[in-house]
Amino acid sequence: NPGETTEPALRANLARAGVADQVEVVVGTSADVAARWREPVSLLWIDGDHSYEAARKDFELWEPFLLPDASVAFHDTFVFPHVERVVRELLIGSDRYDAFEYADTTTAARRRAARGASARLARRASIARRSLYGTRLRAYDSNTLGYARVRDGLGRLARFR
Repeated sequence: NPGETTEPALRANLARAGVADQVEVVVGTSADVAARWREPVSLLWIDGDHSYEAARKDFELWEPFLLPDASVAFHDTFVFPHVERVVRELLIGSDRYDAFEYADTTTAARRRAARGASARLARRASIARRSLYGTRLRAYDSNTLGYARVRDGLGRLARFR
């Protein structure tokens, strides 16, 4: 809900995971915090306004702070077209990122410096896997060709064996 903070839930989850003492929670807008930030970043998690301009600006504000081997993750990539566009343009479209991974609606990549031929091939393979995963996820969510019904039915059959 607009104006509602998720900070208490975040702090509770960090405590439950036993990592609250290892995480510094910084509250503020992305632009305000980035303007005064001076530390290197090893993991950049972007989950904010789902408009193209906002998602792109979040990434552009924080990319200069990324360590050479940092990870970047965007939430809601397969379900919000504008966020997906930012991932395609700034991560997939750049040769600075590889090792693409995905879970549910999140896409992550690792920042890399120079690459040899085998690393370039691995990058292409991870992008292809991500593309196939996104196609499957969207087909399942939209129930294209009854995919969800068939997959759920097969899952039930497998549990009975």
